[in-house]
Amino acid sequence: MKAMHWQAAIVLTIIGGFVVAYLVFSFKRALQIGLGVTLFWLTWTLGLSALFVGYSVSGPLGQFQLYLIVLVGLAGVALVYSFRKWQHRNECLLIENQSLRNEAKELQNSFQTPDFNKSLSPSKIIRGTKQHRKELLQHVNTAKDRILILSGWVTYYGFDQKLKKALEKAVKRKVEIHIGWGYKSKQDLKNQNIEKMTESERDLLDFHAGTAPAEG
Repeated sequence: MKAMHWQAAIVLTIIGGFVVAYLVFSFKRALQIGLGVTLFWLTWTLGLSALFVGYSVSGPLGQFQLYLIVLVGLAGVALVYSFRKWQHRNECLLIENQSLRNEAKELQNSFQTPDFNKSLSPSKIIRGTKQHRKELLQHVNTAKDRILILSGWVTYYGFDQKLKKALEKAVKRKVEIHIGWGYKSKQDLKNQNIEKMTESERDLLDFHAGTAPAEG
């Protein structure tokens, strides 16, 4: 029973070294401290304990304790690495979210309506791909002033010939059309290689080029 308590203490100190150092300092320092604690317990098990308590662990129990220390050390590295990756992903999401907020604010200013957020409210909840498709075509076909479409992706199912013809008719009716697409930042979209775009994305750019008013 005493051996189990001792090994539980080893596990807690190793994991604690990784986690506490990560929360207080940084990922690099967490690796240094966590691996340092792991190395200490390895040397302790291999004979250092004899200098302080007068005996060392040997036999099957000693081998088990060595394997346990190595596995817990590796688990600590994986733990802080996974947490750093998760934290980095959250930071990227926050940056993208702020970028979308800024772009939405720019779009709001382009509409020149100070009460844009107050006046914009959902009229109903639309569920299902087919229902979304039906609502989109209906509003494009009946719009008289402006059309605003925001989508993270552009697929052939959504942007096909039927929708393009409906948008072309809206342009002929002098309807102002705004289409925002993609889930990356504006700078990423500017630097995006057109060869890596999907066919539907290239069709959307061609549509924009074909309907944009001529300069001069």
